[in-house]
Amino acid sequence: MRKALFLLLLLTAVSGCTLLPSETGLVPTPTAVGDMISYKIPAYSVSMSPGSNVAGTPMQYVGHNRDVYTMDVDGELNEKRAGDSFNWQGMIAPGVFANYRLRLTTSVFDTLPVAGVVDFLIFNPVPTDSPLPDNREQFLSFNNIFADYLTPVGREIPGTTMIYDGTITQGQGDFVTTSAKLSSPLRTRTLAVGDSFTWVTAVRDNVYVEYNLRVINFDETDLHLSGTATLWIDPTPR
Repeated sequence: MRKALFLLLLLTAVSGCTLLPSETGLVPTPTAVGDMISYKIPAYSVSMSPGSNVAGTPMQYVGHNRDVYTMDVDGELNEKRAGDSFNWQGMIAPGVFANYRLRLTTSVFDTLPVAGVVDFLIFNPVPTDSPLPDNREQFLSFNNIFADYLTPVGREIPGTTMIYDGTITQGQGDFVTTSAKLSSPLRTRTLAVGDSFTWVTAVRDNVYVEYNLRVINFDETDLHLSGTATLWIDPTPR
């Protein structure tokens, strides 16, 4: 229920007039609630040098004079101090909306660390089992994404083609073990509590996700996976 409300609030923001376009001029194309995948970086940080931007955004560190920092957000200059907010939201790639809620910290020489939370919404996802592209060095990449999924039987793990099929019992007598069974067009897997689940998938034709999860628990109705993920995003307009 909380996740649905969170997505509804974000969708309302996307559908309204408060969004800032990115440098590429992309505009949001929201869809119905549920026809999207969300990702969150709870502890995003980057060290900025004068003239540098936060990846994928028009958020730029211009320079500083003692404890006053000049920040450019989409062409608007602001004077800020350590602890002040540094926010932006907009489309960073086709079908990808991002919301950066950052704050300035104390600079070290000419380097200014900023840190906070970043949320992503991937619109119109069509997961496919695809390897990471060879040219991904040219993509925007974001790691330390928190991923925590409770997947019902018969449903796909978000962003993948892997379906939770329920539990499977193997062995006899004192050697009976119960595992979680997962299947996709490519393979079938059985996992025990604590086992790792790694997966690479294309969520869209320009967005790839690399999951590094573990099985927290499972039963006849749900599978609980938790861990981290990395997003690879091609920002090129199409």
